[in-house]
Amino acid sequence: MCHTSGGSARLCRLPPTPPRGAAPVPPNRARPSRSAALDCSGLARRSAGAPALAPPQGSAPGLLAAASGRQRRAPPAMSRRSRAVLAVSVLLSAATVAAVHVQQRREQERLHRGVLQDLERQHQKKENIRLLEEQIALTKQLMEERDKALVEKGSRQS
Repeated sequence: MCHTSGGSARLCRLPPTPPRGAAPVPPNRARPSRSAALDCSGLARRSAGAPALAPPQGSAPGLLAAASGRQRRAPPAMSRRSRAVLAVSVLLSAATVAAVHVQQRREQERLHRGVLQDLERQHQKKENIRLLEEQIALTKQLMEERDKALVEKGSRQS
């Protein structure tokens, strides 16, 4: 809660933080503490002649807060809408990944079937060529036998 006191500085009062291990105080029961007064910029209030508090060099900002005894608050819980959006996006991502895997497997099976069909066609072509050559050889043999028969028949008649 911020208010103006006397001068132009706005002061904020924060609720007290419970000691470690204690149950947190519900927000509607929290009372502002006089020692936790901060100005609205988030800096600790200091008296007129006191030097400004600066963190030691090389330390992180969170370390000063931990050293002063203040606890960090947990991040706010996710809303129902946020959880629903997260759940839907995770499900859609998982479904997309699964669909891609299924599609790739089907494509691989189709390509494998194509290779098997090509091998079968090559085998059938070789078989057809072999049968054709055999038929050509039989036809030549038949023609030679006919020619011999005609020659013998012509020589008998003459």
